[in-house]
Amino acid sequence: MQALCKLCISDAPIERFRCGEYLAGVSDALRFAGTGTQLPQMPADARRALAQMGICNADYTYGSLIQLFINWAQKNPQKWTEHRSFGALDALREQWPCK
Repeated sequence: MQALCKLCISDAPIERFRCGEYLAGVSDALRFAGTGTQLPQMPADARRALAQMGICNADYTYGSLIQLFINWAQKNPQKWTEHRSFGALDALREQWPCK
């Protein structure tokens, strides 16, 4: 996760773009999972499983995703050794949980 943090806080526009691209990809996938919670034809247990994996009611830009991740990472230094995907997942789910 340290490498992603480095990209996100970089002064180089291309590095921040790479951070935003990564976070947007993760966000889009989680949003897709979160939409499954609204499908009435889906069994309730499947909707609950998707709710645990996805994000709901998310509205974001590259800039807001980058700032969200930076803020989350600063509050969770104990997780800096984890893979970047775990940090992104945790930050996004914390911000936009499905209920």
